[in-house]
Amino acid sequence: MSRKTILIIASIVVLAVAAYAYHIYKKKQLEKEAQEVEETEPAPESNFTGTYPLRKGSRGKEVAKLQAFLLKKFGWQGAVDGIFDERLEQAVQKYFGEPVFHEALYKLYNIEQIKTHLDYA
Repeated sequence: MSRKTILIIASIVVLAVAAYAYHIYKKKQLEKEAQEVEETEPAPESNFTGTYPLRKGSRGKEVAKLQAFLLKKFGWQGAVDGIFDERLEQAVQKYFGEPVFHEALYKLYNIEQIKTHLDYA
């Protein structure tokens, strides 16, 4: 292998390791912020009758608000229908690192304040 090829491969490896380290750092930072919110803020009033974490099979206004949040924040292309399906599970996994959405994150991002068509039904 030529010296140039070795340098290119080494550069790619360094970038990959740095990207992974940054991902881990951001995930831990988000978890820490969510824990701080959970410890310092009282739970907001909610009509949610399900249980957290929101996961595949969950239904209702809270799921619709999560879908609307993903649409607004990340440009998610799924329907805002209040059904936590496989597509939503994949989006939550992609943006939050696990396939379920915890109450602390719901509070951290103030998702309760988002209005959807289900609020007016």
